[in-house]
Amino acid sequence: MLDAILLLLAQAEAVTPAAEDAKPPVTAETADDGSCDEARQQGTDTRTITICAQRPQGYRLNPDVMAAKKMKRSGRSGAPRPPENFKQDTCATVGPMGCRGQGIIDIPTAVIAAAQMAARAAKGENVGEMFQTDKQYSEYELYLIAKAQREAREEEELAAKARAKLKAQNAGAKRASVADEPQAQE
Repeated sequence: MLDAILLLLAQAEAVTPAAEDAKPPVTAETADDGSCDEARQQGTDTRTITICAQRPQGYRLNPDVMAAKKMKRSGRSGAPRPPENFKQDTCATVGPMGCRGQGIIDIPTAVIAAAQMAARAAKGENVGEMFQTDKQYSEYELYLIAKAQREAREEEELAAKARAKLKAQNAGAKRASVADEPQAQE
């Protein structure tokens, strides 16, 4: 049995190198932007694959995303708060009567809150925002804030450049008119 297995393995090894020699290996070449057409025209060999693509010019991080991350790290988005402890120890009486007045609900306030919740739900708004006392911005909201700040800053820079250009044109026009006036008077 062992002899048969060894014989089969020897035959498989003898056949394998001959089969590999018959087929040339597949190669891959990369071509830059200019030589892509030349590589296609020269490529009559069907075993060679030419990949024509622009090389990446690096990558650039989105400045708005980076500003949003910086805002989040710096704490302008609201620092994480420790969990609240909702225990109430306002009743400090000792005796068999205990505390009186516990469990009383302010009914008018509860009705107003329920009406506001129903109105928000009917409009499709977020009801949970009613119970948020400290606004925590999400990463997307921070991104939108950073983007708006960047766009406002860019618009202000463009406006400043336009004002400077207009001042330069006005100053040049005044110099030209001042230079022309004495010649006209002579």
